[in-house]
Amino acid sequence: MLQDLRRERFGLAVHRETRMLPVYELATGKGGPILVTPKPEAKKGLSYEGSSWARIHSETTSIADLAGLLSERRGRTVIDTTGIKTPFAVDLEYRFDDNDIAHPTIFNPAGEVGASAGGVEGTRRNPGDRSH
Repeated sequence: MLQDLRRERFGLAVHRETRMLPVYELATGKGGPILVTPKPEAKKGLSYEGSSWARIHSETTSIADLAGLLSERRGRTVIDTTGIKTPFAVDLEYRFDDNDIAHPTIFNPAGEVGASAGGVEGTRRNPGDRSH
């Protein structure tokens, strides 16, 4: 109904499509999650540093916040399939550049917390599309 009004009054049309795009999937590792319990006085929030490498640190965060930060920084949607609901502390370093051998790839640090990260094909909805 609102779309009809927009089309009639303003000549605006809506186009929706679903695309298969490369995404990262964050999943629990074979041995299950290995999480560090945050201290009661821990500060919430994530810090991020690095240019050809990255360090992600938090005294207490959620898997959703971690996936969101990775999505933002890597320019690719990160889908969380871990099922982890409890907060945890994290301190990860990884490299962007394959020539940087001093830091592990993003796939290795995920293993430090009992998770795995991998590139997969998945659907990503347009953030402005609220039809679903």
